[in-house]
Amino acid sequence: VIHEEMTSWREGLQPHPGLLTAWLGSGTALLAWQYLSLGVGAVDMGVSLAAYTVCLPLVDRRLNPRLLPPLGCAFMGLAIGLLLIDLCFDVLILSDVSVRVEDQVISGRKVAWLYYHTMLNKAHVNFALAVFMVLSFLGAMVGLGQSDSRGRSYWQWLVISSIVGNSSYLMVVVPRYLSLRHNTVFSESDFDDWGRVVAARAALLIALGTDVALCISLTLQPEKELRSAVLCSAYSSPARSRRQSPRRNDRAK
Repeated sequence: VIHEEMTSWREGLQPHPGLLTAWLGSGTALLAWQYLSLGVGAVDMGVSLAAYTVCLPLVDRRLNPRLLPPLGCAFMGLAIGLLLIDLCFDVLILSDVSVRVEDQVISGRKVAWLYYHTMLNKAHVNFALAVFMVLSFLGAMVGLGQSDSRGRSYWQWLVISSIVGNSSYLMVVVPRYLSLRHNTVFSESDFDDWGRVVAARAALLIALGTDVALCISLTLQPEKELRSAVLCSAYSSPARSRRQSPRRNDRAK
């Protein structure tokens, strides 16, 4: 079976037309938004394009949809961990607590600026963020398109949750991140009205927590069905044996 699967994938990409359209449409919209609204450069657009290219195998019609929930749990777990780290610096910003480093006292906002300015200028961080965004949306669309009636409601909620969480993050957090990345000199005003960023981050955390719960339910579905089948078989066997016993008695007579 594994050999047949490998041979099938060597034949090249066989995209599902509807999913390929979603991949192209969302990628084009993201690149246009980055260029027209955010004014990012070629490097950032190249990172987004690379992320979409990496996620292209998701639209292949031969992809087993059962692989998506465990994969989603892994990526969303990483994303939740990164968001929780960011929240530590959000607390510093909102509380305006100073940090003492030897003989120097550094304001909480400056500590946060050093963190964000360093992190956001690394291409691999931006690439990982872009891959997560694409996977969360496109993976949910793939699951919805290939799901049966039993799992369709789960995938519908995953699509809604990914759209809401990612949209709030892209519209509120990303523009502030770009400002922090481009400012080479620290300014207290960079973190004014930071509560909106925290609210958007909290919304994404809630969405991710919901997505993880849904993915776990989808992952456990085959096991639940197997247990149900075993129980049905166990309960039906005595009844079947009782129905067959009179026939055996008649034959004996």
